[in-house]
Amino acid sequence: MSIRLILVLVVGFITSLSVQAQYDLTTLRTKALAYSPFTAQKDLLTQAESFALAGIHTGRLPKMQLSGQASYQSDVTKVSLSIPGISIPTPDKDQYRAVLEVSQVLYDGGVVKRQSDLQSAQFQTQRAQLGVEQDRVVDRVNQVYFQILMLDAQNNVLALAKEELNRKVSQMEGMLRNGVGNPVSLDLLRTEDIRLNQRIIELAWQRKTAVSVLGTLVGESIPENARFDLPIPRKLAIGQVNNRTEYRVFSAQATALQFQQAMLSVKMLPKIQVYAQGGYGQPGLNMFKSGFQPFGIVGLRFNWTLWDFNTTRYERKGVAVQAEMVERNRDLFRQNWTIQTQQLQNEIARYDALLVQDEALIGLRTKIRQTLSVQLTEGVATTNEYLTELNNETQAKENKALREIQRLQALINYEHALGTSY
Repeated sequence: MSIRLILVLVVGFITSLSVQAQYDLTTLRTKALAYSPFTAQKDLLTQAESFALAGIHTGRLPKMQLSGQASYQSDVTKVSLSIPGISIPTPDKDQYRAVLEVSQVLYDGGVVKRQSDLQSAQFQTQRAQLGVEQDRVVDRVNQVYFQILMLDAQNNVLALAKEELNRKVSQMEGMLRNGVGNPVSLDLLRTEDIRLNQRIIELAWQRKTAVSVLGTLVGESIPENARFDLPIPRKLAIGQVNNRTEYRVFSAQATALQFQQAMLSVKMLPKIQVYAQGGYGQPGLNMFKSGFQPFGIVGLRFNWTLWDFNTTRYERKGVAVQAEMVERNRDLFRQNWTIQTQQLQNEIARYDALLVQDEALIGLRTKIRQTLSVQLTEGVATTNEYLTELNNETQAKENKALREIQRLQALINYEHALGTSY
């Protein structure tokens, strides 16, 4: 292998190590949803619904039932007539019977159809509730993602402050070497440098924890030095509460209760089925004939509950009350949603107003700090005065950087509140 090739491979390897992984919020939310156990539960729910509906639809198919009976009774029917030449047999007191019955429903009042509709609506409710849980997963990814962005913004501001401080330290060291300046002033600058280092270390550990949490949410390892892009929110729009998954839960619950009412309405309708029985027993259908005999019966069975002591009526009233409760919960959710979106709109407007002031404040703080820096070199200002203004400028920049991220987070939260974030 030539030396040139080895160099190319080494440079390529070093370059690959230096490339930072880059992530964006949309991709991470998609990964978190795919990795979430709630997504797997949706698939399981679909399977469960399929099995449940298949079971209900078998109610329209023929049924086969095998039954048996053995009994002994203290007396049997006897014919007390004495006819010369004719002997009338008496049935045995011990009796045995095994019967195989095949039946087919001809009319059930629509019970199977109503059961199927009710079951589908109940599964739809569970599916909508899983959607709410998925929304919470997305919300958590948003929170952690913006936490990392805010830590990065703070770290950038502190790095700039540290850079300015290091320049001043070098300047003071140079002055002391020339026999000018005060050693105490240099120590004060160095203590401030240590304080900045401590803050940067603290931010780094908080970022490491947040990145680890984000990796757990999306189901993959995210490098500690990964970069995270600023999300681009959409323009503010007028929201519709109907887009929220919670609203779909209320709609699904109301539909399920409607189907439950329909199910109760057919509960007391007549049911008709045809059946055929084949059996073997003692006695057979001719009770005066002793010994085991085969027998068979075909017929039509009719069943109609005419009076159930208002059981169904009370059940329907109970379902109506539940439907009313769902509507009240829907009203409460709509009220809270309206409050939340109004608060977010006001929050965004507040950040806009504060950011305008931040620009002016940073300009003045920078100007003051630059003046005091010159005065410190000339011995007119003290080190404490300079550090105070350096901290004031750093704090102003940090506040602005945080507010920009917080405004962005409020916009994303607003999208999420509208139900249009993903």
